Amino acid sequence: GKWTGRRGALLRTLLDSPPRGSFLGDNAGRPGFLPRPETFLRAEGREWRILPGSDALPFPSEVGRAGSFGFTCEIETAGEPPASSLRRTLIQPDFRPRPYGTGETPLRFARHQLAMQVVRRLRAAG
Repeated sequence: GKWTGRRGALLRTLLDSPPRGSFLGDNAGRPGFLPRPETFLRAEGREWRILPGSDALPFPSEVGRAGSFGFTCEIETAGEPPASSLRRTLIQPDFRPRPYGTGETPLRFARHQLAMQVVRRLRAAG
């Protein structure tokens, strides 16, 4: 879904422009058993950075997933707030995030997709 249709067209238009300090995000909910999306390959070819990070789903089984997927890097704070130092580091031309974690297994992915559809339909039904 999110990389196709109208949203996908908007994203492709955005990726045709320079990154200007913006990033794409990846998350642990993406199936780890599938190849990386073409959108990511296109983005990297245009010097966009993809920053992995946890984006746990709102299910009890996901409580322990926060922080299980992301990246590490070293920053020098030089007396500035850590968030400012991190941003300065992220926009450096030679910065490459060191990712950790894996995407969903086939079973977890299928279970979560089904659960999200059930929740969506229950909310729509009132």
